Parts: sequence; structure tokens; C-alpha cells
Amino acid sequence: TSEQYTAHHDFSYPSLHHQDQPARFATLLLYLNEGMKGGQTTFPRWRNGHTGKKLTVEPEIGKAILFYNQLPDGNMDDLS
Repeated sequence: TSEQYTAHHDFSYPSLHHQDQPARFATLLLYLNEGMKGGQTTFPRWRNGHTGKKLTVEPEIGKAILFYNQLPDGNMDDLS
């Protein structure tokens, strides 16, 4: 079985109908398996001070990725 997720934002806007449920401000991915074909997590719009190339993380048991979906001012991060 092959699964693939296309590039997407990981943020969501707060629901108008559920005001007690705030917008997601961060995402934590935990890798629980390894040794599979594929399974990489790619950040195609990742940027830092050294490169603008995409970042690809290989799955390894115990590895985690934490990234923020909102900017410090509370606006949604279009690069998340």
C-alpha cells in the first residue's frame, strides 16, 4: 500500500462554532517505526539563514519533529 500526502499547511483557523477550541499552534511528529520504504517527511518551503532548499527528514525510531504553525504575533505561518 502506498500513501502520499501532498504539500499542505498544518495550521487551521479557529472554528466559529467551537470557540473553546483554539487554532493549532504547533505540530509534533513522532516516528514510531523505521525500516519501511519511504516514509520521509518533507518541508518544501523550509528556509533558514543558509539555504532555501527543501528539508527532508528520514524516519528513525525515537526521532521527533516539532514545528510551529503560528508566528510569534499569532498569525498563521504560511511556511508551516
